[in-house]
Amino acid sequence: MKRLIRFLLTKRGQAVDLWLVRRFGFSLLNALMGRRQGFKPQPMLILRTLGHRSGRWREAALPYFAFGEFVVVVGSKGGAPDDPAWVTNLRRHPEAELSVRGRACRVRAHIAGGNERQALWNRITGSMEVYRRYQKRTEREIPVVVLEPLG
Repeated sequence: MKRLIRFLLTKRGQAVDLWLVRRFGFSLLNALMGRRQGFKPQPMLILRTLGHRSGRWREAALPYFAFGEFVVVVGSKGGAPDDPAWVTNLRRHPEAELSVRGRACRVRAHIAGGNERQALWNRITGSMEVYRRYQKRTEREIPVVVLEPLG
């Protein structure tokens, strides 16, 4: 299993995992890491953001939570000291595209704050305790990002 995880962390392995997410909404890396850290694999989406420096479209495979009309993703980066690049991109360019199992839609993102963030954080960490552990690893407030469909 360690060899498979090491492979999935390579550029080629990430391409394979991205293909799985695109096709099936499932990440093998997420499933294996979840098994190691004691959480269930989450459904996955592809988020396309406009690079804040490059101006090029970037893709990230992310676990998501569906709450009614909107989707929520968490910028945990495993508790690293800095935000993931996709969060930085969304702060500069909030319009993006998400794709779940090949079905794409345009979205507008905002970083939840105050009571909205707390309510979403409580719902998310109620089912995925691992995010609380990630928050303990870092001094930054882990961003909770709301993706609302456009049109």
